[in-house]
Amino acid sequence: MLIYHLSIKNFRGIRALDWHLNGRVLCLIGPNDSTKTTVLDAIELVLLPRYSTTITDADFYNGDPTIPIVIEATVGDLPLELIVEPEKFGLCLRGYDKTKGILEDPVDGVERVLTVRFEIGKDLEPAWTVVKQGMPTPKRIGWQDRERLSVSRLGDDVERHLTWARGSALTKLTAKNTTAAQTFAKVTREAKKIVAESKMEELNAAAVAAKTSAALFGAGFDDLKPGLDLTGFSLGTSVLGLHEDAVPVRLWGLGTKRLAALAIQQSGVGQNSILLVDELELGLEPHRIRLLLERLKAAPDGSDRKDGQVIFTTHSPTTAMTLPIDQLRFVRSNGGTTIVEKVRPECGDDLQSVARTHAHAFLGRKLIVCEGATEVGLCRGLAETWAQAHAGRHPSLVGCVLLNGGGRTKAPSVALELKRVGYHAAFLGDSDKPLKPTAAELTAKEVKVFQWEGNVSTEERIAADLPLDALQKLLDAAIEQFGAATVLSHVSHFGGVNVTAAGEHLAAWIKPEFPETAVRDAIGKAAKNGKIGNNEGWFKNVTMGTGLGKIVAATIHNIPDSPLAKKLSQVAEWIYA
Repeated sequence: MLIYHLSIKNFRGIRALDWHLNGRVLCLIGPNDSTKTTVLDAIELVLLPRYSTTITDADFYNGDPTIPIVIEATVGDLPLELIVEPEKFGLCLRGYDKTKGILEDPVDGVERVLTVRFEIGKDLEPAWTVVKQGMPTPKRIGWQDRERLSVSRLGDDVERHLTWARGSALTKLTAKNTTAAQTFAKVTREAKKIVAESKMEELNAAAVAAKTSAALFGAGFDDLKPGLDLTGFSLGTSVLGLHEDAVPVRLWGLGTKRLAALAIQQSGVGQNSILLVDELELGLEPHRIRLLLERLKAAPDGSDRKDGQVIFTTHSPTTAMTLPIDQLRFVRSNGGTTIVEKVRPECGDDLQSVARTHAHAFLGRKLIVCEGATEVGLCRGLAETWAQAHAGRHPSLVGCVLLNGGGRTKAPSVALELKRVGYHAAFLGDSDKPLKPTAAELTAKEVKVFQWEGNVSTEERIAADLPLDALQKLLDAAIEQFGAATVLSHVSHFGGVNVTAAGEHLAAWIKPEFPETAVRDAIGKAAKNGKIGNNEGWFKNVTMGTGLGKIVAATIHNIPDSPLAKKLSQVAEWIYA
């Protein structure tokens, strides 16, 4: 089974959703209240084999039951018994093309699909039908036929699937097993015999009192005694469950129970089923999340899944890091309209890199794509200063995440794609070389661009604006990390003046032939381009960059009118807006 298209109208927080799923393994990522769980609930509502449903006015969008809830799921890989028998749904078949979408007739070369609709209005009477344009009236589809669509949901009732409860995965595994049914019958007879032969004096006394009380109200019985009610102990109830030795599996940890229930559901409904899971990582350590994802992605022979479908939500960086980028779906809700986006193929490599190194960023709301590690560290070093200026709220508490965009040629494209799939995205980086896409192109697509005034790098802007005492601390940090000889040789090279003999204090370097502006320029260029082994720059890792940020944070209040302070103030305003 495979859901190709999902339409939701007026269900809980979703006024409208129109989603072409396009995939067998789909992970929904989005902030809280982005309606991820509501999407799963809608699929469950339209396709699960319910006898009825418990919809209230609160389930309607904005609590308004005068506008009906309508959920449509277009499903392919259909079981033959639903479409070949004349009395079933063969005449309701439609087509689905990945480019053209839903076609009213199943022409050659496209997938044959059925569109199942769930609708409920203010009378709270649910209706499940199969719809197609041109049909005089939609055709009703009962719960038995919806059961053939093989949809299952792992939700809050995980323990039920570890017992032989009605409709549980274990029951589906054994419902056709007559030997199992005979065994259960024998167990109930033996249990009844044991109860009947027991004295149970207190229970017998209670039974006599019950008989007397019942007679007073006109309900006469010849005799009452305690006995085993067989209707509470049979195949299809939750009295029997899985045990390990004498311990019920339902008493194990949450993660273990969920894994067991998932495995049983896949066995009970088959590999071709549609499996829905909310917060897949719940109760699981990262290594077990990875293993579970590998199992869900794969066919029994170990190749990529070719049957069925798995749709799940996550708040785990491990999940985002483990999955291929084309299996992630980014969910956003705006004014009641829910949009589900995927990364474009041409951006796949860049965003896959982000997923591998900054998977936590996908769980944020506002993403600052930094040109490199220097800018990431700079912002980290300033985070506490920004928090103090905003009632103690750390940037992370408003959903702001920093990520290394991988350089000038890559970071702008990353920011642009993150914006397209629904994030508030900004770019922070140098202004000494043009960007691609350009700053104007990013701005046109509502990506906020922060570049330094004066066509300079981050290091050059900092070196130009810091007070001399703070600039000395910057120099000292580099000397402590790389040694005086290396750092001073860099400054000498880029300044065109040998400062080694003057020592480590930059005040001694300032002379008429090497004025302060030239000293600052040389330090900025050396900090950006100085050779360290096979690498360039003094602050090109997050640790050194964070130290640089703390130096800036300690003195920025002293230079409020500097280009550096003004630009960083704009960054803070964007974070807290």
